[in-house]
Amino acid sequence: MDRCLRCNAEVLIVPSATSGTSMTLDAKPTSGVRVFQRYGIEVVDYSGDTHTMTEPEMVAEVVYVYTGHDTTCHAATSRAARD
Repeated sequence: MDRCLRCNAEVLIVPSATSGTSMTLDAKPTSGVRVFQRYGIEVVDYSGDTHTMTEPEMVAEVVYVYTGHDTTCHAATSRAARD
């Protein structure tokens, strides 16, 4: 596990999916809720018949996300120091 050079916290260093540059993330993820609309869901009613819903349905799911360490590092006092 890598450590922050300023505060010694455990961090993950991973490449960005879009730019390929390294991102420093807090080692422990936090949970959040993602809400989205889903179309064409197959549901089974009480009689056992399967139906495809044509109207969008709001769906929520718990996801785990990693926070950029530059926003949580207590040793970084300014944006310039964080970069």
